[in-house]
Amino acid sequence: MKVLRGIVIVAGLFILSCAASDFKAGHYNKNRKEVGCGLHYTCRLGNGDIIVTTDPSVVEAPSAKKAAVFIEKTSYSPMDITDFDQGEEKSGKEELKFLEKVLVEKLAAETKDWKMNTARTLKVEAKEQVSLPVEERTIQIARIKTHPKTTRYDKEIFTRMTGGELAMDEPVLLHYGIKGKVVSIEENEVLVTFTPASDQPLDGPFGPVTVQDKGDHYVIEIDAQKGHLVRVGPAVGRISEVNTNTFRIDYSHPFGGETLMCDVKVTAIHRDPSVQVAVGSQVGEARLPPMGAQAVASTPSGLASGSNDQAKALLLPGNAPDIAQEGDLVEVDYTASLESGEVIWTTRNSVVEDPKRKKMDGHQAQEIFRSETILVGGKESFPGLADAVIGMQAGERKQFTLPAEKAFGERNPQLIRQFDCTKIIPKRVTLPAQEYVRQFGGFPVKDKTVAYNPYTIGRVVDITEQGAVLELSPNKEDMVSDFGSTRMRVIGDSIHITLTPKLGAPFELEKQRGNVVAVDDRRFTVDFNHPLAGENIVMDMKVVSLTKAASFAGKEIQWIEDYDKGLTAAEKLNKPAVLVLYTDWCSYCKKLFKTTLVDPRIKMMKDDFVWVKVNSGKQKELKALYGQKGFPMTVLLDTHGEVIGSIKGFRPANEFMVELKKALNGSSACPKLKAKNQMKKES
Repeated sequence: MKVLRGIVIVAGLFILSCAASDFKAGHYNKNRKEVGCGLHYTCRLGNGDIIVTTDPSVVEAPSAKKAAVFIEKTSYSPMDITDFDQGEEKSGKEELKFLEKVLVEKLAAETKDWKMNTARTLKVEAKEQVSLPVEERTIQIARIKTHPKTTRYDKEIFTRMTGGELAMDEPVLLHYGIKGKVVSIEENEVLVTFTPASDQPLDGPFGPVTVQDKGDHYVIEIDAQKGHLVRVGPAVGRISEVNTNTFRIDYSHPFGGETLMCDVKVTAIHRDPSVQVAVGSQVGEARLPPMGAQAVASTPSGLASGSNDQAKALLLPGNAPDIAQEGDLVEVDYTASLESGEVIWTTRNSVVEDPKRKKMDGHQAQEIFRSETILVGGKESFPGLADAVIGMQAGERKQFTLPAEKAFGERNPQLIRQFDCTKIIPKRVTLPAQEYVRQFGGFPVKDKTVAYNPYTIGRVVDITEQGAVLELSPNKEDMVSDFGSTRMRVIGDSIHITLTPKLGAPFELEKQRGNVVAVDDRRFTVDFNHPLAGENIVMDMKVVSLTKAASFAGKEIQWIEDYDKGLTAAEKLNKPAVLVLYTDWCSYCKKLFKTTLVDPRIKMMKDDFVWVKVNSGKQKELKALYGQKGFPMTVLLDTHGEVIGSIKGFRPANEFMVELKKALNGSSACPKLKAKNQMKKES
């Protein structure tokens, strides 16, 4: 790793040409890490209004006219461009760039030969990013919205939304045009009532906002105008389309189609030699305007250390036998924390037992503390981990911060969705044959009953060219679950399902999982964002061991495709068995065999088990024996054929490996079943 760092530093010295002559004399030559090159800039739109600046004196000047889309920052200081790379952009997926990221790139390139303290005014232009798909550079926003007069919020979610302590009669502003007041605080809920903020239109970020009283709710209307320059967080764009109920913002041009006039000055900055700073790392600190969270996430950026892309480029296969490269296996110990210090996850028992280390709400300790084996460059349970180890050696430890977009993503307002509490479905539905098989794991048979959804059962009453005709009926008239209560009534030719969710209850839809965050009489709101979305993650990681890809090349699992022979081999070899129950038509079965079961982490365990696979779609007695409800199913058996664990459905390799290790360690909580003996008795 020392060699790599040396290469990166030397490369930086050759790349840097900002006021190079000034670094050759006096204190500038003391330490290239301690003194760097920075840019102060103040940029104006065509009408003279300031849109962005790094100069605090400009911000504080009462005479300085700021644009409506002025980019506010948490702090104002020169932009560090010491290690700015003038080379070509790295290859990979093209991403949308926002105003300040493009601006810094252009200013750094333009000023590379300037001497220290040089100050000039530059004309800066940008190109439209039209090569990106339209859906990646535009966003559609509702122009007309409804809002209840009274809403219940989960207490924790409400506190995050408002950013303050809870108090009765506390005024809150969650939406333009209406103001809220806390009228009740219960154990887990906050009740808020809303009233119009004004009887006159208000200036919103997208145009004037008016509020109409509709009895039990308000209608909020945004008077969006085509061509209007707008900003959401760090993104500047123009309204390109206005319809009756929606409008569209186009972010194709990073400057919103404007040409900027920028007052620029090159200045020396002092750097902490113990801290690595990513070039332009200050970019993206812009604060969201009040309605910003409802539109677009902040700009992507690299890892805080800024070194992984360089490491990937330098560490070609075979170049460095003692450092981690893509395709290798490494064992790591790590602790992931919020920036506040609260522990999210750790492989270290000492961290869990330390009373001084605060744990995040909902933190769950491992059953057994052990290092985690990861595939370098692969996809892991904890994001960013597999890339962060590239270039590290066994025994090496490092700390770094994963920005939100590289961790669990920025909070996406489009993942916060509202649903009606009452849903009406017809008593008869027709499912295409393929959909029926996918959903229920078998072909339709007349008079067969299936669980159509959690609330209704369906009976096959006819099979036509179009598919299976199901007649639906409620499971029960009233149900209570972790989600809340459900009431079902048959009215005419339809079934009315009325949900009363609990705040905080889990909710799953179309393979997305979320939690209920607000409920009123007509609708409930679900947040499908990951609970850690928007959070920067602090990682403390150590590489415990390194296994090079060459050491497991050629290792293949030897499968036994006969159930009896497989269990006999397990008993004879005194090894536990992995029994995979699959069927030919199952796409997830194919995915399991093509991805998970050929992963190096699984192949490295090939000698720990006897591996058996059986088509239980044909050998239905095995499906019945193990209570198999869907495909695939993996049963873990001890040397005598007793069940010690099971894995239902498809699992990625990292999760599959954990279950295998549990079985080896005897930590599975699955009740034992003497499968082999029972099989013999029944036969």
